[in-house]
Amino acid sequence: MDTSFLWIFLISFINMQYLQCDADVSLDNWESLNEYDTYYADECPRMRRGWHTLSDQQRGLYINGLMKIRENGQQNIDIDEVIAIGSVHADVYAPFIHKTSSYLYWHGYLTWEIESRIRALGGEYKCFGMPYWDFTLEAGRESDPLILQTGLGGNGNVNDHYKVNEYSWPYTTGQYWTPTDCFAEDDNYPLCSLKRALRKDFQMPTAKTIGENIINNPNFEDFAQFSHISGQAVHLIDGCDDLDENGDPIYEFTQSYEPIWYLFHSMIQYHQAAWTDCNNYDQIPVNELEKYPEAFTPFCNSYDTCTLNNNGYPQRWLQWKLDDPMHFGGKLIKHEWSYINKNDLTVRKLYNLPKWNIVYDLGNGDGFWTDSGLRDYCDGKLNSSWFILNEGHVNDDNDKYLSEQQLSSLSSSSYISQTSLVNLSYNDIFVIIFCLISSICCALYFIGRYKKLNNNIGINKDKQHLNKYGAVTTGTMKSIYIS
Repeated sequence: MDTSFLWIFLISFINMQYLQCDADVSLDNWESLNEYDTYYADECPRMRRGWHTLSDQQRGLYINGLMKIRENGQQNIDIDEVIAIGSVHADVYAPFIHKTSSYLYWHGYLTWEIESRIRALGGEYKCFGMPYWDFTLEAGRESDPLILQTGLGGNGNVNDHYKVNEYSWPYTTGQYWTPTDCFAEDDNYPLCSLKRALRKDFQMPTAKTIGENIINNPNFEDFAQFSHISGQAVHLIDGCDDLDENGDPIYEFTQSYEPIWYLFHSMIQYHQAAWTDCNNYDQIPVNELEKYPEAFTPFCNSYDTCTLNNNGYPQRWLQWKLDDPMHFGGKLIKHEWSYINKNDLTVRKLYNLPKWNIVYDLGNGDGFWTDSGLRDYCDGKLNSSWFILNEGHVNDDNDKYLSEQQLSSLSSSSYISQTSLVNLSYNDIFVIIFCLISSICCALYFIGRYKKLNNNIGINKDKQHLNKYGAVTTGTMKSIYIS
């Protein structure tokens, strides 16, 4: 029996197993705790990875997914799903929620909903997880942020009210529109262009600053108060410093229709998950949270609104306790696909992220996880249902995560390729090279076998021709013919 086929199968099997193992290694210890997710939850978690670590193709799942949703919306403000979700944050109630203890959970739900709409597209999108924008990478380069070099468009056109469409982003206003900030030349409500303007003298927080907040504020109220401050980081891109004759800002663009806004809030939810997990609050049964005020304490920072209700809100809106139903304005609640269409949402229900099928991929732990101090602080506490940490790929001195200085000098294309390659260890590279060499050797072997077989067949044909004229065919040659 020819054993070459056995060797080929064995080498191919090893190659496939290695590649499969490399792809799935981060899920080895993951256990689903899902209760609320109904979008392909049995097939895959909402694995959230750093936007800066993704390839163009991986980023395309988010960008193309959004564009597909917009296409399905038919430019109809009452149908478009991005508009429905974004309208919640553009509603008159939104400023109030920012002053309460529900702030983090309320925004986290909106991020989950846009993530759900992309997963609902099915096919290649069914396992989509909302990437997170590590905005601490922008500290020190606020005038030229990396996030604007990754396929989401750049700064807006200063000569047309900072319009992004067809200026720094190829998509037309008809393809990606917003129903707000309608003052660019060709804007026609509700089809108005996306606007984006970088603020001057804006300072982004560092990984160390964020880490110190998480580590030094084990009480929920202290942590949540600081999160309001770190939450200001997204305002780097939503308005310039131009003032009108009354000294008021001319441009302050609505954020909730901005694609970057959801990447930003995925990172905020990462901070929230790290704070919860690394303080062991993930171990508290959610039906007993009221016994642990350090894990959650209700508060409202606005005396005028919370007590006096100067805005005249209905009393049912003025709720922020553990089991109080949250209010969501805008159009979202009217859509049958939204969770809140048929269900109340509370802090208790949203407290445990794995119950919503969310898990954060920390890669090998380099970058923010290490620079923030969380790697040391969370050592021995990390819950594998909340976070995936692949420490098997810890880099050595010659194979480090890109530093902020290195990132500053990269173009967007090299930024993508280097962050992708940097995760390969020497062992990975050795196995890949071995697989390539094995495949080449096998191919050469088969070419040689093919040529030899052809030669034998040619000889046999000559023998058969001679046999017709009385030549004797040996048993050996007969065996070759028959086989």
